[in-house]
Amino acid sequence: MKKPLTYIFSLIISVFTVFAIIGTISLSVVKISVSESAAIKNIEKKHVSDLVYSQLEKYYNEKYYSSGIPADVYMGALKDDVIEDNMKFRIKSAFQRKEFSYEDMDFSGIENNLEKFFGSYAEENGIEKDEKYTERLDNAKDNAKKIISDYCDVYKIGTLKSQGLLDKLYKACDMLKTAFNAVLAAAAALVVLLILFNIKEISTSFYWLGISLIISGIIGCAPCIYLLSSDYFSSFTIKQPQIYMTYTCALSGMTKYFMLLSAAAAVSGVLSLVIYAVIAAKKRNYNPKVIK
Repeated sequence: MKKPLTYIFSLIISVFTVFAIIGTISLSVVKISVSESAAIKNIEKKHVSDLVYSQLEKYYNEKYYSSGIPADVYMGALKDDVIEDNMKFRIKSAFQRKEFSYEDMDFSGIENNLEKFFGSYAEENGIEKDEKYTERLDNAKDNAKKIISDYCDVYKIGTLKSQGLLDKLYKACDMLKTAFNAVLAAAAALVVLLILFNIKEISTSFYWLGISLIISGIIGCAPCIYLLSSDYFSSFTIKQPQIYMTYTCALSGMTKYFMLLSAAAAVSGVLSLVIYAVIAAKKRNYNPKVIK
């Protein structure tokens, strides 16, 4: 590092390396978090199906006063696996870019309960089971399927689609792999340049790389520590508990991944500086005998 030109170029490259490392970490987190498996793992980890069940129970209890259909007719057949399967199927459809239809879900238990309730009600009140009766029964079934599926859409995929945002997200996902490879290649190229600029004193490359890793790690960890320690995502205002839990958990998870990768970068930077220090110490202590 004695040559001024080498020092200046190394400093400039190390600055760019910091941004390249942060970019690589950011895109790595997105790749890890924005996936079908991560989305499903998120709802399983927080038992979001329990929240969906309780919200549907609350809805049908309130709806009883206008529909006359007891909540048990729906909730008695609505097991956890029905809700879980519905949520997962919605997520899979989104990531596979297929059109979701609640008609593809198994609501046979609720359909049977509705048929029994309508049948009993008709017999008790002398109502003829004509076309009008059948139409009301079919409407009740369709409404139940639609409402339950809407409550199970914990990532609000239907809303994203209706607002035209889902297609934009698909385009961003298509570009993600290319962007990640480009940033990773840029980071690798910058490291190679550091080595080339310090080829005569190659151990110095460990110094510059270590500095870049430590700075990028600190820059990455600082906002993450603030967001997590202040419980920032809990301040979001989302009325539906299942949507709130899903999104806050996903954002917290992404923040934790980012902090862990940033911390790993900082630790790697420290190790790189240790290697540089060890090599430098050995060079200073190396004092060969002069043969006359």
